[in-house]
Amino acid sequence: MNVTPRSLGHLLAPLVLAALAVPATSCQDRDVGLSIRQVQPFLLEECDYSKDQQLFRSAGTVDLALANNYRIFALVTNNLLDVTQVKRFNSGDSRIDTNDIVLRSAIVEYTTLSSLPAQIQEKRRVPISGTVTVGGDLILGIEVLDPLTMAQLRDSDAFVTLDDASGRILPNRTSVQIIARIRMKGETLDGKTVESNEFLFPIEICSGCLISYPPALLQQRNGVLTCPQQLVDDTGTPIAVDNTPITCPAALGRDAGSVDCQTCQGIAVDPFFRQLCQPNVGF
Repeated sequence: MNVTPRSLGHLLAPLVLAALAVPATSCQDRDVGLSIRQVQPFLLEECDYSKDQQLFRSAGTVDLALANNYRIFALVTNNLLDVTQVKRFNSGDSRIDTNDIVLRSAIVEYTTLSSLPAQIQEKRRVPISGTVTVGGDLILGIEVLDPLTMAQLRDSDAFVTLDDASGRILPNRTSVQIIARIRMKGETLDGKTVESNEFLFPIEICSGCLISYPPALLQQRNGVLTCPQQLVDDTGTPIAVDNTPITCPAALGRDAGSVDCQTCQGIAVDPFFRQLCQPNVGF
């Protein structure tokens, strides 16, 4: 599906959370040398982030049954002034502008509308690299949720339930909202420290919400609706039921990257949560 300004409403989270991710008004841009302006959407058709600054993602979704991490692509702007232009230097003055910003790290903190659902590290330092020229922009990938944090979330009580009928411990189909509070740090070419505004990005962390169960793939076995494993050919290559290959693995389990129940069985990142590939588990 193409991401357009008109279709954003179908892709993005509710407005009450979306408002958290909207950058501060432009009149504040010069108050900080570095601004995180927005998050660029990831386009399934291109398997890459959008470079169109008219498009943005105001909230994210990650299915911890399918994905081991979650990355955003932040649009960053250098608000510092070009000293050579301000001072009206010319090429003969042998002056260079020193206000380009070299990015060093991103600080990511987690909060929720209630309490954190797991014993996760509430503050992380993420190494980043890139240079934002004076008055210029840069789109930079940041791993907001790393594999360790995702594993800790899977281990939390929020995503585990006891089935009263069988007495088995099963994955729980549920979701929690986490607010990632992101700041970037760097320095100018002459060594001055620069820190960005704090950018708030809501993420829905769910178990099984991006798994679909097409009727054509389901079978009744002993009175139970099941999703059989995907057939493979002689080489072990999965045979796609709809002849549609997986063209963008990086998107699976994230935002619009939903998968069917057969594909789920081949890519689920955790054996316990692989049970959610079946339609009768976790409800």
